[in-house]
Amino acid sequence: MSQASSDLANRRAEIDRIDREMQHLLQARAKVVQGVLRAKKAATAAGEVTPPFRPGREAEVLRGLLERHDGDFPPASLLRIWREIISGATRIQAVQRIAVVGRGGAEWDLARDHFGLGAEYDVAADCGAAFGLLRRQAVAAAVLAMPAAEGPGAWWRSLLTDGSPEGAPQIVARLPFFRAGTEGGALVLTPFAPDASSRDRSVLGLALDDAASAGAVMGALESAGLKLANAPLLADTHALAEVEGLVAADAPALAQLAATPGVVDMRVLGGYAVPLA
Repeated sequence: MSQASSDLANRRAEIDRIDREMQHLLQARAKVVQGVLRAKKAATAAGEVTPPFRPGREAEVLRGLLERHDGDFPPASLLRIWREIISGATRIQAVQRIAVVGRGGAEWDLARDHFGLGAEYDVAADCGAAFGLLRRQAVAAAVLAMPAAEGPGAWWRSLLTDGSPEGAPQIVARLPFFRAGTEGGALVLTPFAPDASSRDRSVLGLALDDAASAGAVMGALESAGLKLANAPLLADTHALAEVEGLVAADAPALAQLAATPGVVDMRVLGGYAVPLA
């Protein structure tokens, strides 16, 4: 064997050794996850709410990976690997069912990329069916098209017109959290409120007594002390706005916004960890 061949064989052997160490660490991680499962069961028995997944915490894990990362390994590949590790860990705890509206489209690719091989997927005929599954907690989450003024993306308006906001589905994540070949965007809704991360946005829905301009809506939000993340989405007498930070339902700024002339109703529709650039 030549010196070059011998060197190549040694390097491959080193890679094999590292692979075995990585697998042992994943096995050790799985044992810790079993402990998490026992702790969750104890918390549930004590009456505490334990959502099936924590999108805010998951976002922080991925942000930390990127901040610590160095070297030649592609960052997108690193993040995708960890998404599957998270998916596998969730599968150890329970089968996570994810509803996706429609039988095709970008939402399916985004859902599979995010929730991974550990999840199982159901088709929801429309947003109403998805909301019904969430209210019954028949699924852990639903993936819907990005909000729009009309068409499939107009689902957010039904959250505003629903007469019973208690128990309404909540926006908890925006997909993709990082770009890795998928196109488009989507929002994730669950029966539970979003959990905080180091950088979040809240999604507010407003019902107005008359069609308003974007400038008027922006003025009302800014007067209430809310920092807009982008221009609001307008649809007749409804508006959707994203503001910086997770805003509590009892925040004084929301009370001020609700008292603004022309605002008939205002609801916090959820929030999400801001995706990686």
